[in-house]
Amino acid sequence: MPGDEKIDKVFQKGKNYALYLLNYRDLSRFEIYKKLKQKGYPELTIEKVIGYLEDSGLVDDKKFALKFALSRVKKSFASRKIKYLLKNKGIEEDIIDEVVKDVFSSIDEEKMARELLFKKRYLPLKKKIGKEEKIRHFSKIYRFLSSYGFSYSVIEKIVNIEIRMGS
Repeated sequence: MPGDEKIDKVFQKGKNYALYLLNYRDLSRFEIYKKLKQKGYPELTIEKVIGYLEDSGLVDDKKFALKFALSRVKKSFASRKIKYLLKNKGIEEDIIDEVVKDVFSSIDEEKMARELLFKKRYLPLKKKIGKEEKIRHFSKIYRFLSSYGFSYSVIEKIVNIEIRMGS
């Protein structure tokens, strides 16, 4: 039937576009959905393309989430930030929790935060700084570490240690 040929052509174009996108980097199911939707593909075609990609093993949200989380750990992102980023990529909550738990099972976030502060030269503190400058410096540390997703308790612990060492 002529209608089936048209559907097959649209599917083929959608599949080729998705493969083109996957050639550059891994994408989550949701990201592919969004990209195909932006290009104007019909809902049925998008679902067929994503189904094809999942069946052929080219799209797997769990593998994507694990690879993404590991790449962000190398950039010193904390678990909270990685959860947030994965959620924005459309990964399901249970997959996010499982992946983050696996990745951070052997990572000490406090140690990671301290190393990041040394790397970015927030630490060690200068020996002779005034009280106001010290307060400004610690507020910079709070903002910086929270932008990387570190929890308040981790930041507080590091700042308290630095205050005791600097006094």
